[in-house]
Amino acid sequence: MLFRSPIHLAFSYDEEVGCAGVPSLIRLLMKELPRPKAVIVGEPTDMKVVSAHKGITGVRTTVTGHEAHSSQTHRGVSAVMVAAELIQFLEGLSTGAARNGPHNAMFEPAHTTITVNQITGGTALNILAGSCTFQWDVRALPEDDPDRYIAAFNQHCRDVVLPRIRKIAASCNIETVARAATPALRVDPNSDAEQLARRCAGTQPSSSSARPAARAKRSGWAGRRWASRRWASRRWAGKKRTRTRQGHNRRASSPRDPDRKS
Repeated sequence: MLFRSPIHLAFSYDEEVGCAGVPSLIRLLMKELPRPKAVIVGEPTDMKVVSAHKGITGVRTTVTGHEAHSSQTHRGVSAVMVAAELIQFLEGLSTGAARNGPHNAMFEPAHTTITVNQITGGTALNILAGSCTFQWDVRALPEDDPDRYIAAFNQHCRDVVLPRIRKIAASCNIETVARAATPALRVDPNSDAEQLARRCAGTQPSSSSARPAARAKRSGWAGRRWASRRWASRRWAGKKRTRTRQGHNRRASSPRDPDRKS
């Protein structure tokens, strides 16, 4: 396929930890190049066009408690215990999203998800934790707004949790900061970008065009390494069978073989 417009290759970094390299890359592209007609993001999709993508909003919440001996719970606030309560609240938000929607059958799962995947805090077993930090993300459908979940979480902290723990220690606090926000991509089968990608891939639109990349077959460097190992194992097995046949032929022609034909 011949193109009448130039093609540019753009490389970023730290995509898995918040797309840290993308903002500066976009600023550079906007400064140095004309607005592109289409952007194709390389992902392991077995050369199938993926037309939509959930958004991701990464959030970090830090709970500041008040240290005291673990036997004196009335004199302190365990930040870890408060964090556990807040995590349960997030679980309720995620369950509500699954139950009430919005839903989109193109995605799996077909609803927005909220998960907490990192947590750290505390200093010793017998000390009420003075600090606890946990990180969570919102994977929102294109039809959903991730900010509404963050707003509900902040309101719960402000109206329910903070007044209670500050009765014990006024220094207690809950701080929530959005670390990264990548918008969702909505399906537009008639867009120039989609048509271009499908012409290049030689594919037609399908209902599974938004499958998660994690379910795609092996590809890229990992796929080549896996294929190389598989080829090597087959080659070794073939050599082993050849050697076995050769050894069998030598034994069959040995003078000590009673069944040897003269």
